[in-house]
Amino acid sequence: MRFQAIFCLLLLAPALFCGAEATGWATHENPKFTYKLEYPADWQVKQLAESGWFEASSQMDKASLPNTFRVEVVPLDEEVMDFTAFMDRGDDDLLSDLKKENPSLDSKAVRISSSQEISLGTHRAHRIDFSYPLYGALNLRAIRVHVPYQKMLYTLTCSAEETWYFEQVEADFEAIITSFIIQRPNQDYLDNYIRTRADLSGEECVIHWQGKAYSYIPGERRKDLFDVEGYNIVRAVPDERGYLLLGKEVMLFLHSQSGEILSTWQNPVSGRNVPVLHVFNDPANMDLRFTDEYFQLLHLVLPSSLVGDQFVWHNDLFPYYPNALSRQDYPLYSQSDTYQAADLSQYLVKQSDLEDPLLKSVPALYTFTRIYPWLPFMRMGERPGNIIITGRGCKLEGGFEDLPQYLKDYVLTNAPEFAQAPDAYSQPNATIWTNFKKMAESGLIEPEQP
Repeated sequence: MRFQAIFCLLLLAPALFCGAEATGWATHENPKFTYKLEYPADWQVKQLAESGWFEASSQMDKASLPNTFRVEVVPLDEEVMDFTAFMDRGDDDLLSDLKKENPSLDSKAVRISSSQEISLGTHRAHRIDFSYPLYGALNLRAIRVHVPYQKMLYTLTCSAEETWYFEQVEADFEAIITSFIIQRPNQDYLDNYIRTRADLSGEECVIHWQGKAYSYIPGERRKDLFDVEGYNIVRAVPDERGYLLLGKEVMLFLHSQSGEILSTWQNPVSGRNVPVLHVFNDPANMDLRFTDEYFQLLHLVLPSSLVGDQFVWHNDLFPYYPNALSRQDYPLYSQSDTYQAADLSQYLVKQSDLEDPLLKSVPALYTFTRIYPWLPFMRMGERPGNIIITGRGCKLEGGFEDLPQYLKDYVLTNAPEFAQAPDAYSQPNATIWTNFKKMAESGLIEPEQP
């Protein structure tokens, strides 16, 4: 009988002393404070949803204290702007908080092993690893993580007895902290847009496209003007309010029959032979940072449709603003004092790809139709009509290196900086018209009267 009892204890020992190894993971979400995390499914849970408070705990044996993970949410007087000062206050607040819990605690007995800035998703956070005596010879080892978000402070705290007990749950604590995200409504929707246009990991992405340009003049048949080929190179930078898309755009004009990259062009409308200015727009950035109010309206800001098994992002833009090239100063190069155009674009991805959480970037097709005033280098003055450019292409798995060799060679020879996305966000974006004006003001284009 005694042998049977010992044998049973041996069988139970792994469960008693390795209780930190969870049988699985569960998800906790707080809709009010829009945070989500994962925790071991066999841990005990308590929560006060209205205040944001959440606690998950386990206990390896009756003689030990619980191993505890806790979330607390409190308002801030103002948003955190100086993160270094915020971290300094965090170290001081830790000592004062521990003294409130145990007035007899000697502050010198609190050992802070590290105090550092970390990232949780797109958010900056302050992590403190520390230990302190609880009573007698019993010490607690703990981790505290402060995550400021707008005017709220999320505090994550992990604690267990030092040393052996903490070591048994340390991997679980780290996994819980890593899983913590503050996710505003429609965050998944915005993430999917970034996965389509770029890469959530921050890697550069290239969308390569080809197409044609036509004349569209009232009362006249359309004319083939030239072929077009180009690419957009972008990189996504996460921000607490969304993302910044850092991009550049290249569009080259090619002979419609030979495919040769043009240096001069015989204008079939005017009959003139004119020098060609290819398009190198830097920057071509996009600010996708939103307030909470606009986050609720993302489906209107970034419209989409599900067509069969294809998820389609579609954007119809109709810019209308003063032309950078006035008629008075640039009579041969400007059609009107008002810049009026249309840019109708679509990005198409498979719904099944968007449903795969392991894909930081998804394969995408791209199509567009652009209706422009006559391009400045065409030297059409105020002649009625428009240029219509249509194109289609896809995201390249290998980025810039996967572009056609002749396109890469031209860019590396004439504008090698366009082999990379911008390093930092800037405005305003460059356009064909603003670039032309800069060249003219630099004396690179001779003034010419019609």
